[in-house]
Amino acid sequence: MQAGIPNSRLVIIPGAGHTSTIEEPEAVSDALKTFLDSQTGGTDSGAVESDYPVM
Repeated sequence: MQAGIPNSRLVIIPGAGHTSTIEEPEAVSDALKTFLDSQTGGTDSGAVESDYPVM
């Protein structure tokens, strides 16, 4: 699947299965941040902390 999506990256998160966002949330967040920074040049988006709990 990854090969068919331009600019995509395959990230394998050890210890995570089909629910990686629940099983390894920090690893998923780190992978997403790394990817998004690579697409935006690592600039600060001005995002602020959410009032919603991280689950």
